[in-house]
Amino acid sequence: MLPRPPPRHPSIVGRVVATARSVLLQTIHDKARLRRLSPRTEVVYRRWIIRFIRHHGTRHPRELGEPEVAAFLTHLASERNVAASTQTQALCALLFLYSTVLGRPLGRLAEM
Repeated sequence: MLPRPPPRHPSIVGRVVATARSVLLQTIHDKARLRRLSPRTEVVYRRWIIRFIRHHGTRHPRELGEPEVAAFLTHLASERNVAASTQTQALCALLFLYSTVLGRPLGRLAEM
């Protein structure tokens, strides 16, 4: 009889990433409620924020900045061929993330 493999446990890294994600998503929810955003706007913003994070290899937004936001918006326009209004919606979600959730307003992009 073959020996049974050891049980698989989630790695500590996986748990840390999952915890950081849930903390970020909970913070987004809390800030959206404080600003009285509609539930639909909150969902749309959360989806854009998750797409942004995944686009940059699941790095935390604190590690990313204005160049990465500009690269993501350029990617949407040039490779995904999204409409201008869709790109504006993504920009608004990221401005909400950086200014309201993280407390780190984006300089030049915020003026667009």
